[in-house]
Amino acid sequence: MSLKPEKVDFDVIWTRLRHTIASVIILSKVDRQEWNERFSDVYKLCVACPEPLCDRLYNETRAFLNEHVINLCKTIVANAPNGELLVAYHQQWLVYKDGVNYMNKLYWYLNTQHVKKQKYSEADLSYGCVEVNEQLKKDTRSRKCLQSSCCSRVTSECESRMIADHLQFLHSQCKAMVLQNRRRDLQNMYKLLKPVEAGLPTLVKEVQEHITQIGLNAVTSLDGENIAQAFVENILDVHKENSQLIKDVFHCDQQFVGALDKACALVINHRSNPKQPCKSPELLARYCDSLLKKSSKGMNETEIDEKLTQSVTVFKYIDDKDVFQKFYSKMLAKRLIHTQSVSMDAEEAMINKLKQACGHEFTSKLHRMFTDIKLSDDLN
Repeated sequence: MSLKPEKVDFDVIWTRLRHTIASVIILSKVDRQEWNERFSDVYKLCVACPEPLCDRLYNETRAFLNEHVINLCKTIVANAPNGELLVAYHQQWLVYKDGVNYMNKLYWYLNTQHVKKQKYSEADLSYGCVEVNEQLKKDTRSRKCLQSSCCSRVTSECESRMIADHLQFLHSQCKAMVLQNRRRDLQNMYKLLKPVEAGLPTLVKEVQEHITQIGLNAVTSLDGENIAQAFVENILDVHKENSQLIKDVFHCDQQFVGALDKACALVINHRSNPKQPCKSPELLARYCDSLLKKSSKGMNETEIDEKLTQSVTVFKYIDDKDVFQKFYSKMLAKRLIHTQSVSMDAEEAMINKLKQACGHEFTSKLHRMFTDIKLSDDLN
């Protein structure tokens, strides 16, 4: 076999390679000369010039295996005798397992050189299990062939062998999926890990750490005149985006909702300098003040109310709510005394929002201030 890269016709080589692997996958006999020639063919494709054909070989082989598995599943379901579906499946699985092992040897060069970038991984196989599992759920015949008492035991055993036994590998893939926002992969990973004991905590941890980091990136090193506005609205953007992620990908699973809450709390109560107090309570109070002042231009009352409602989301995460109350009270007093409020209805509405979030006792002082000014206006 020549080791020198050469120009090759992919279609010609793939036709004969496909013929061979079609025999290998079902454990049909392949003579030694044919085996050695196909081994050389894999190498030629991987080092072909002017550029290697690894990607194309990978994709064609993957398509071949997908087609083979689909047809195999249909054959098992259609031909298995009543009551022996699981037996038929097990027999075909043993053949397929050995056939894939032989293919792995045949594709040795592709696996060692190309798999570093784009690999046939355990994750690919596990994701396939998600689709197969969905198909089995739809297959009423499998339910008829198994006693009802056996179904949960079979499911549990499959989860143990196909997922729990590979947790270390699956967990190692979580960080990259989260960082790259690979939502489909994350959705599949979630489906795999959820039924398994100790399956989800690693994924939850990666999601929480990622949200924390992007949150800190969004609010640290802010400068300029509108720091309060930038701080609050950046936090709200992070919260909104990741709330949607948790809804779409993790189906509002409370573990991930909790991860979002913890991450937001860490970001909002973060202190760049541990010796100085947290700036969040003051920044949020200033943001509300800018909305409730007459100087808030370009917004109608509905838009102001929507922004104030959103600001309560940030308020709920603040640890030092008493500090927020102190700043808010001072700013409220100035607005009321100097008649700078955009409207008394907006002031009252915001106090009621805070009351709903934190209780009557927290807002009692604010209510008294508002009531006193309103009474004074009525008397005058």
